[in-house]
Amino acid sequence: MPQAVARTLGLDADRHWVRVTQLNRFIWPGYDLRPRPDVPERVDYGFIPQAFFERIRSAILAENKRTKISFIPRDS
Repeated sequence: MPQAVARTLGLDADRHWVRVTQLNRFIWPGYDLRPRPDVPERVDYGFIPQAFFERIRSAILAENKRTKISFIPRDS
């Protein structure tokens, strides 16, 4: 994840990744969501920029064409 995107989302300065070879499937909001430390009434960190979303989407589609991506159920 680009540092500028992480910073906009309020994430720390460490490196962050988006896994495009394995996708989680769950009903929103998921049972395992935790309140944000800075805004306890929220669990989201905002939206990613459209261009970064499109990069992720393209990578997922390319990976799925190369080898069928698995979906991991996360509702239990």
